Amino acid sequence: MKSIEWTCELENCNNTFLRFPYQVKKDEKRYCSQSHSTLANPRSSKVLKVYSCKWCSEKTNNYSKVCNNCKSIISSFKTNNIDFESPIIYYKLLEIQSSKCAICSAEVGSTKHKNLSIDHDHKTGKIRGLLCTSCNRQLGWYENKKELVEKYLSNNPSALA
Repeated sequence: MKSIEWTCELENCNNTFLRFPYQVKKDEKRYCSQSHSTLANPRSSKVLKVYSCKWCSEKTNNYSKVCNNCKSIISSFKTNNIDFESPIIYYKLLEIQSSKCAICSAEVGSTKHKNLSIDHDHKTGKIRGLLCTSCNRQLGWYENKKELVEKYLSNNPSALA
């Protein structure tokens, strides 16, 4: 089925795009994007209800009344099998640590560290703090190799000095 070159029907938009003949016959997809369709037909667009997140009070359009940031925090708790009452624990830790990694003090939102990970003891599930991804991975590696590293450091003569 060959495509037909079509021009967006929004006023002052000259974008051309490809559509299949059946879409043109059904009078569908006359606009180059969803936003142009909404601009051209404001009555047909849905008005999204705005809610306040039940955990952080940030405005959200999610019907669950939980913002995307709190959803990701809850997901992180569940993924790591951490018992939690709410994302408020995360926000309290963030405030206590001044929005910085507990080890290297990297700030949240820096280009290198978008979010902080929830560090916890894998045996007890107890939360220890918030770490940047790099420190969290290195700490996990160290915990798994602790005895080998300590054995190496205690038995390593300075042979290459």
